[in-house]
Amino acid sequence: MFVTISLPRILSTLKSWHGLDPATTDDEILVRLDLYAKDFFNSIRTDYGVSVGQLVQEQGSLGVFQVDISATRRGTMADWTLLIGGLSMLSPVCVSLAREDVWILCDGLVGKAVTANWSVCEAALQRLSLDELHPHFEAWCGKLAWGNPEPQPWDDPDMKEIETRMRLDECGVPDPLAKHHEQQEYNRLEIEAEQERQRAGNADWAARFGFGN
Repeated sequence: MFVTISLPRILSTLKSWHGLDPATTDDEILVRLDLYAKDFFNSIRTDYGVSVGQLVQEQGSLGVFQVDISATRRGTMADWTLLIGGLSMLSPVCVSLAREDVWILCDGLVGKAVTANWSVCEAALQRLSLDELHPHFEAWCGKLAWGNPEPQPWDDPDMKEIETRMRLDECGVPDPLAKHHEQQEYNRLEIEAEQERQRAGNADWAARFGFGN
């Protein structure tokens, strides 16, 4: 599995997890980033079976790390509660599955069907949000192993939301989630702005984790 991690997010997480003074600056954390990250990643491996490995790609304030999820397996398949719990600790930007992950996540006929048709589903299982990871994987397992149809556009949550907004507009009813959407958009713009600010000065940030390139 490959997990994309954002430097601003992980610095905030490390500050909270280590109980550092809220006034501690990012630069102060960066001085000892490898030590802070080592303790944090060791805890995730011990508690959830999710092991953060080597840095495989770096772009500005984003780093893609290889992650071993084999220790999340319980019996014939992974424990999704452990897996999602461990990944959520990393506050990932996105997650991409690799073919070898299939035999950890499922087994038997389903695993054979998915691995045999990996070229068919690989693109759809890349750069997923954490919320998308489990349902997308399960949907493809059902399609490839049992012939279940692919989710149709009208089954997509985003499409359903758009349809609901249109109906509300037609009825002249204010969108009850308008404030929520405004906050989400504000958060997205703030993250993009922070990434841009970090891009110039932190091109080599990931190496400080102690993993190297």
